[in-house]
Amino acid sequence: MEKLSRLPVFREMSDLQLEELLFSQHGNGNVKAYKKGDLVKMQGDECRGLYVLTEGTVRCSMGSVEGKTVTVELIQAPGLLAPAFIFATDNHFPVDVWAETDCQIIMVGRSHLVSFMSVHPQFMQNLVQIISNRCSFLSKRLNDFAVNSLKQRIMKYIKENGRIENQSEASRHLGVARPSLSRALAEMERDGMLER
Repeated sequence: MEKLSRLPVFREMSDLQLEELLFSQHGNGNVKAYKKGDLVKMQGDECRGLYVLTEGTVRCSMGSVEGKTVTVELIQAPGLLAPAFIFATDNHFPVDVWAETDCQIIMVGRSHLVSFMSVHPQFMQNLVQIISNRCSFLSKRLNDFAVNSLKQRIMKYIKENGRIENQSEASRHLGVARPSLSRALAEMERDGMLER
């Protein structure tokens, strides 16, 4: 419970309130375990409530018909999956969610969530802030792809992560084929923009 209470959405909530939200029979209390490599949610699946990642890491990615895959985000526990889509008119997962490690997720049904928010306004305020922050994050991410060149995205990736540890993972994150990333890195090294 201590680990979950660190999540911003649960700020200023007691352990008793957390149990009421996450584990009561009214909240559905669906706890599911996934193995590394499992597909947790598929793009287009209905978002039926609040999904709380309590253990492990998941990768959120989008794929094209041509097979190109872009990693939108890695989420480590504790974390929330698709909170901005809980109450959306089109409340479907916008990404595929894959288990990067063994993980566990608790799902709280939408109707219980609404009841809980009416009694606990601090939780409602926390959730609205989380949703607003997600919109801001996704807007910036979209801007990166729409405006910045590959080399600019690589520099930003290095600035945020310190370096590129794994070219396959970096290529998924940057939305390019691995050979394209390798070529761009070689050019950047040649031009003195970075060191291998």
